[in-house]
Amino acid sequence: MRQLRTNREGPQHDPVRWRSFLFLIGTLTATMLGGCRSLGPDQGRATEPPQTKTRVIPAASATMSTLATTAPIDWTATPTPRRTPTPIPTAQPSQDIDFWTEAIRTNLGCDLPCWWGMQPGQATWDEVSNLFTAVGGRPFAFGSSDDLKRYDFYIHSAESDLQPVVFATWERDGVIRGFEVGISPLHMDGGSPFPGITSAFQQYSLQGLLASLGDPTAVLIDARPIPAEEAAPMIYGMWLHWEEAGIAAYYEGEGVVPRGEELSLCPDYSKLVSSRLYLWSVEEGLTLAEMTSATADIPAQIAAGRLRPIQDAAQIQPSEFARRFADAPDGTCVDIEAPP
Repeated sequence: MRQLRTNREGPQHDPVRWRSFLFLIGTLTATMLGGCRSLGPDQGRATEPPQTKTRVIPAASATMSTLATTAPIDWTATPTPRRTPTPIPTAQPSQDIDFWTEAIRTNLGCDLPCWWGMQPGQATWDEVSNLFTAVGGRPFAFGSSDDLKRYDFYIHSAESDLQPVVFATWERDGVIRGFEVGISPLHMDGGSPFPGITSAFQQYSLQGLLASLGDPTAVLIDARPIPAEEAAPMIYGMWLHWEEAGIAAYYEGEGVVPRGEELSLCPDYSKLVSSRLYLWSVEEGLTLAEMTSATADIPAQIAAGRLRPIQDAAQIQPSEFARRFADAPDGTCVDIEAPP
């Protein structure tokens, strides 16, 4: 069994230069994985505003329900993802970054897989529109689609050209079936460009979700011993999946330390470059593989040896991984075999 420990070592590198490089790569990757986009027939036309609902942001952070699943998942099955054009929303998100920071911190009073007060499988366009009109956005609606369709919303900051939050919805038959929430960059240039958002999102870190949701169905690791370029920090990618809860998370950041013929994987929130949450309605029959090309490609990456289940990479079960990392301090490591 591989040993877990607290890392006090690591390769020497220039964090400013390479975190900027990683952010650029992460941004380009998120753009390519977001799916193709095309303008819908109603693009640019105003819609009748729905009745406005009053939202009150709770003062305290929401407490996520404890969900533990141990059912096996067949990651080797070949999925048939639904690939449909993605209309670009006509409504422009507010630049009130304080509102969105508080929305992330409290989740507007609901537990995952609910997001910002909206339950996948039940939410409608009215609820999505009301969220944005609450901070000055224009009312919008996109009607009903026969096939699963993705819509991306980009949240801006008035003080930066960056878009720290990407909020995506999957709609079918006028009902919002799932969400993706992407935060990038969390850290770059030795710090965080949006410290409020970074702090608020920490409850959804690897350690935070393991403590709140319990044992994941699967843990998949992408960690390679050679950096992309000389002197670049080694980065990892990690998927955690709670199948029966309709929740998955992806993390990417620095934290791979070579130790002879093995590697130490040391997840550290302060070195996390980006993260994504996937939330969907299991009652509606939606699966993770249907949501985006990134998740549809998981079986192929496993077959190619790029993604490895934690059982193969570290010879521990997901339940043991959860016990060791739930609420663990940053710098806690697990030894993994270097990929061939």
